[in-house]
Amino acid sequence: MNSVEGGEGMPNDSDSTAMLAEERDDCRLLPVVMATDEGYVLPTLVAADSLLSSKDACTTIQLYIIASRETERVMRNPLQRITARHDSPEPRFLPAVDAYDEASLQLPHITSATYYRLALPGMLPEVESCLYLDGDVIVMSDLWEAYCSLSPEDLVAGVRAPGFLDPEDACERHRLRLGLPALDTYINAGVLVMNLSLMRELNCANAFDELLGKSLECQDQDIINIVCYGRIRMLEPRYNVMTKYSPSWEESYDRVASLSKCYKREEWEDACANPCVVHYADRVKPWCDSRMDSATLWWEKAFCAAKIVEELKSILLLVRRDADAFAAKERQLRDKVKDNQNLERAIKGLNRTISDAEVEMVQARRDLEVSEGRLRETTEALDRSRQEASQLGEELAAVYRSNSWKIGRTLTRPVRFLRRKLKKLFEGHGKE
Repeated sequence: MNSVEGGEGMPNDSDSTAMLAEERDDCRLLPVVMATDEGYVLPTLVAADSLLSSKDACTTIQLYIIASRETERVMRNPLQRITARHDSPEPRFLPAVDAYDEASLQLPHITSATYYRLALPGMLPEVESCLYLDGDVIVMSDLWEAYCSLSPEDLVAGVRAPGFLDPEDACERHRLRLGLPALDTYINAGVLVMNLSLMRELNCANAFDELLGKSLECQDQDIINIVCYGRIRMLEPRYNVMTKYSPSWEESYDRVASLSKCYKREEWEDACANPCVVHYADRVKPWCDSRMDSATLWWEKAFCAAKIVEELKSILLLVRRDADAFAAKERQLRDKVKDNQNLERAIKGLNRTISDAEVEMVQARRDLEVSEGRLRETTEALDRSRQEASQLGEELAAVYRSNSWKIGRTLTRPVRFLRRKLKKLFEGHGKE
């Protein structure tokens, strides 16, 4: 296992957590890091605006963006206007990490930018800890409390990922792939509080790099959970409400078995009613499909950002048009798929009928063969009986023609005559 040493027996008491929070609360400066590429510029801008518009007045957010030079050129001006509008410090851009370009990517909707968070201990040497957010989130409230959740001994804090707890056989396969004793602290990496100073102290960067070449299903998320195992603090689910468990968040607790393995019902229902972070952690995103669950929320936040950055409005309208077109095409595709499925079911039903008929035909052929065999045996026995009867008839005829038979009949004629008379006599006696 590549987890860092010292996880056992770490203090989890509230005193250490409170102590770290007090140290930060003097200035209430919240460092937030986001990573993006050319395909995520728009959602990252929307996420950043929702973050800054949802913070408390006493919270100052220093925003860091990891991006390539080209991506930085595209988003620097609109992001500066967003931060200025919310009286926040000017965003700082960090160069993208080329070393991750060849890293393993197992999921089609994920790019190499997902690995950038692994480089943060070295990229921000002056920062003690930070909050990391994916670009596909909407922030609904101040995140200072989540940021202060770390104790000095915690490497990361995050929300449990229910998707790996059901079904049990899949959960066990994932656990074995990761080489972990259990998945009870396995977290989603879309919302992370990272203890950068402790990561530098424990040289987590080397442990991260050792796992880069390994084929992992969830890439950097798996790496973080492996390396940080034993030093992970659980955040309340309201800090990462994943829309993949929609529709109807409130009803999903009974519908999705793994949710009950992670959270208490009241905890989940409170998270759904009062989410701090809504995370579109699924393959389909709201800017691609305007009909998906919770898409309305994302578009509301997007047009709020467009009020600050005017040129975003035309982009959003084009994106919305494309999303609606995508949704229409998807509906058509789903209808075709449904028709194909109905056709496939009909074909399967017909195939089953044909298969049953073929089985019955085979059985009938077998029964016919058995019957034909029995008929042949009966015919052969009948022929033999006829031959024997014919032979006996010939033998009997020969007996009738023989002198012995004739002499015997002559000699026994008086006896037969007397037998007939006695028989008639006795029969007449019986009637009297």
